[in-house]
Amino acid sequence: MLKAILDTMLHQDVVSWSSLISGFKEQGNSEKALQAFATMRCHGIEPNTITYLCAFKACSSIGALEQGLLLHAAMLRQDLELESSMGSSLVDMYAKCSSMDDAQTTFDKLSQHCVVCWSALIGGYADNGFGEEALDLYHDMMLDGIPPNDVMSLSVIKACSNLASLHHAKCVHDDIIERGLDFNSSVESTLVDMYVKCGSLEDALATFDALAVKDVVSWNSIIGGYADHGSLKFAHHYFMRMQLEGIKPDRVTFVCLLYACSDAGLVSEGYGYFKSMIDDCGLSPRIRHFVCMIDLLGRAGHLEKAKELVSSLPCESNNASNLKFAWLLREV
Repeated sequence: MLKAILDTMLHQDVVSWSSLISGFKEQGNSEKALQAFATMRCHGIEPNTITYLCAFKACSSIGALEQGLLLHAAMLRQDLELESSMGSSLVDMYAKCSSMDDAQTTFDKLSQHCVVCWSALIGGYADNGFGEEALDLYHDMMLDGIPPNDVMSLSVIKACSNLASLHHAKCVHDDIIERGLDFNSSVESTLVDMYVKCGSLEDALATFDALAVKDVVSWNSIIGGYADHGSLKFAHHYFMRMQLEGIKPDRVTFVCLLYACSDAGLVSEGYGYFKSMIDDCGLSPRIRHFVCMIDLLGRAGHLEKAKELVSSLPCESNNASNLKFAWLLREV
């Protein structure tokens, strides 16, 4: 495919190559983007800043740390200036590749730290489970006078969720309100989930009730919150309410409900939700739904029914095969 495209390129200069690499990346073919970069170098064409930016983004999308390190070294050999967009892309690449030491080192070497750089680093720490580090950096950024944006807020909310720290959650929420970022629907929905993860259903419900627009994500957060706290009654209440308000449940909704049924050993209710998902909502069950149902039946002592459900799983699914194997081990 790459050769066919090259044959149609009349002028194979750095601009056309950069466009090709960017095109592959935008189409979700990051491996081909990096292959094109290597082929370009074999043709003796030196990449420019834009080429590297495209290549770094390709590495970020597939977690290609080794190739990212090689690209970074090549960029340094060309003595290209590490300006803000390049620095942000590098920090983001290392963070997406779970190499936070390299991300922090790159960030520290930048002469200026824009909000995009801060977002990349803080988001990296939050995504990789370093909640305290993410929050510390958030406070450092505020001291530097850099106002957060929506992307930054989502990362900080995730950090609070990972830490399950209600104190930090309330502080971050207050700051988001003060800066007017709570009008973003993604931020609003994530705040509900944050309070659920921090164990405060009261704050989660208050935040949920204040939402201007309640999407399926926010409904799932409330339903899942009550399910996690063993209250199928309230989970079911909000399940019915969301449908009355015209929001169609998705597969995540039913995972929450089935989990609650499994935890409480409510077999008939679990079957009801499982059937409703298929018949009423037209959703085909995924492996997580089967896991909940099998666990529910097994806990309730309905081993034959659980075994029948395991046998009905499609064999082509690797997860289904693993589940069948686990069940066989359970019977031994």
